[in-house]
Amino acid sequence: MQTVYSVGVRLGRGAIGLIALKAAEGLQRASILSRLIVGAHEGVLAPDVRSLGLINRGLKRLAFMEPSGQATDWTDVVFDVWAQGQVSACDVFHGWGNMCLRQLRAAHRHGARTIVERATTHVLMQAELLAEEADRWGLKRPLTVQSAVRRGVAENAESDYVIVPSRFAYDSFVVHGTPLARIILNPFGVDINRFRPPTQRRSGPFRALFVGLVSAQKGVPDLLEAWKRAAIPDGELHIAGLIGKEMPPLLAPFRDLPGVRFIGHIDPAQAYRDADVFIFPSIQEGSALVTYEAMASGLPVIVTPNCGSIARDGEHGFVVPIREPDRLAECLIALARNPEQRAAMGAAGRRHVEQYTWEQYGARLASAHQRIARGESPDGPDWLIYAKGA
Repeated sequence: MQTVYSVGVRLGRGAIGLIALKAAEGLQRASILSRLIVGAHEGVLAPDVRSLGLINRGLKRLAFMEPSGQATDWTDVVFDVWAQGQVSACDVFHGWGNMCLRQLRAAHRHGARTIVERATTHVLMQAELLAEEADRWGLKRPLTVQSAVRRGVAENAESDYVIVPSRFAYDSFVVHGTPLARIILNPFGVDINRFRPPTQRRSGPFRALFVGLVSAQKGVPDLLEAWKRAAIPDGELHIAGLIGKEMPPLLAPFRDLPGVRFIGHIDPAQAYRDADVFIFPSIQEGSALVTYEAMASGLPVIVTPNCGSIARDGEHGFVVPIREPDRLAECLIALARNPEQRAAMGAAGRRHVEQYTWEQYGARLASAHQRIARGESPDGPDWLIYAKGA
């Protein structure tokens, strides 16, 4: 069988680029990847790679600098317009959400079955949650959301299958009327060799860690309010990541909060090993990679259901409803006071996440493609073991 895989980003760069790289590697190991269509790449994985190259890199740089988000939307459309002409005859076409509407139509003309990868929730739920959060904090709503929503809805309607990485994302598609038989659930993965527990935890004050874009979407205002209410003696909260353009007014009330350090964009592997707890109270994710990384590093996690985490409440940490700083504070206090509980939850999380390596992710994806090509349900026995319990 033959698969064409398409993603309009630089392969291996950023979260989407990393996920796409691991997917392509898995499809290549199964010898079913016939063509790879990408925004840009370094090195060749498939027998046939088509890349927009410097044009894509230039558009992505423009999108990064343009504050409204409009350029990001244009970049996705430009990629799709170009990439539709690169879609070849295949059994399965796999494209990324908001980047593949025209390619889906081209693939159907070739007689292929089609999959849209949605790394977040259903586009309507995503738009609703982000609009609520913007209104909650008095922020300007994203200008591009309606055009992106319309394209996402059209892609969902025109694809044969939608693939999502978490039960939270899965349920969002069910709520919005997608038939169960069309939804594929495949959690992401993690490099369990790069992200690993330290041989010995550091001594010193209790340290909580956040890793990600410092934004309202990631729940940072709730995190800082929770830290203020927890008032852990000598405690430290390290916040690693770039600060979103909208955030300075929201951060101002917490600038003098004891123990808080904004440490910028870093390689987080060592930061995980130097922390006691990972906290990520996000409002909307598909399945945040940082939660896998923290668990692989042996940390108990405090997350929301909306993170799409594979963590189980009370076993690998705590799963707290969104927008509840009081509950976040209670969890922080409980773990700060109980190092034995932290150690037990962190060890359990590490054992659990070992089922979610990138190799296993790629193998599950390849299995789904093969079953779809044969006209079978993508939910094979291996899928049920790993995905349905997530």
